[in-house]
Amino acid sequence: MDRIWRFADLEYSTECGLQSSGASVALQPKVRGLLELLLRAQGATVSKGAIAAALWPTEAISDESLARIVHMLRKALKNAGVDVVRTVYGNGVQLTCPIEEADAEPLPGHAAGVDMLRTVREVAAGRTSAAVAEAKETLRFAIGLDPDFASAWVLMADCIAVQAMRGAVAPEAAVLEIGEACGKALKLDPRDAGALAVSGWSLGALSGRLAEGQKRLDQAVAMAPDSYLIRYYRAWVRCLDRDLTDALADIEVAFAAHPLERALLTMHVWLRLCRGETAVADLLANKAVKVRPDADTLLVMRSIALGADGQAQRALAYAERAAEIARKDRFTLSQLCYAYAEAGQAGKARKTLELVIPGPDGYAPAYLAAPLVALGELTGARRLIERAKARCCPWRAFAWCDPRLRPLRADG
Repeated sequence: MDRIWRFADLEYSTECGLQSSGASVALQPKVRGLLELLLRAQGATVSKGAIAAALWPTEAISDESLARIVHMLRKALKNAGVDVVRTVYGNGVQLTCPIEEADAEPLPGHAAGVDMLRTVREVAAGRTSAAVAEAKETLRFAIGLDPDFASAWVLMADCIAVQAMRGAVAPEAAVLEIGEACGKALKLDPRDAGALAVSGWSLGALSGRLAEGQKRLDQAVAMAPDSYLIRYYRAWVRCLDRDLTDALADIEVAFAAHPLERALLTMHVWLRLCRGETAVADLLANKAVKVRPDADTLLVMRSIALGADGQAQRALAYAERAAEIARKDRFTLSQLCYAYAEAGQAGKARKTLELVIPGPDGYAPAYLAAPLVALGELTGARRLIERAKARCCPWRAFAWCDPRLRPLRADG
């Protein structure tokens, strides 16, 4: 979902970067990341620690390196005619001008939907089950006012995809809803890269039509190579093909330009965990949580990383925080159940598991195999995964590499 800020006669878009009077202003990835970090702060001072965690998640950096990136941003903005970067010595960096968050210019006749879309994007950015459900309700109203607004249909498809990823909607229902929303968007604009991407993800992840889905996602990336969400969807589908290397490459390309997007931060950590790189994953998760402490999925990833490192009590604390933020949805409760079991609290684990199994239409996402494994129910975990695969659960993409399911693989 594209976000746009206007400041000091300049415009910055998460999709298109910095522009001055309609012309692109070239920024190196880390300089662009710093600018986005400052814009999101809305004029507040961003500490040196927060900048380092966002832009250099896997390494320690010197004050000189940080100062060089600040200098490069200041120089780029001065060349564009503005001087608004202020260093607060001993503290951090801030922008000293008014900052307005806006939306892309609407097509003629779509003014009615634009204000609502702004609200929807802000709500849906949370990507929790509750946030996405709220966003969908607003979208339905916006589409009722303006059914020919392609962007609204694409955002609706993205919301449904998130619900499917989190197990809030069964795959069969998600396929139909995404198909309808993307079909509407593509009828209005056959070259809408976002609609191609979500529909490609649905084909691969929810319908089992992997080759068709990958082809459509490749087309979307070719049309919009800087879209972080499109690369996120392609990375997911690549995991269905057991290609963690190319999946991680997609995420890292997107991450370089969008270091603060929670979907990318989460997938970056998760793919490292799936590759068995626990120490790197924990370092990434620790820094990411400091940058985005409101992201429940990042807290889940930190919990998994700590659990893989044998730190069961700390893993449980992060799982509890994630469940609280997400209002105890199925996805976060799954990890909470796993963390309880790993911490030796089998009673709480089983009680929590009763809240999420079975789900709507008897559907149990593949990620629910993890708490069963932690409880020693390997046969039940295998059966759950097989049923999830049969129903094209999107989380089957990771059943073969989820570090929590290693006992299943070791047991043959």
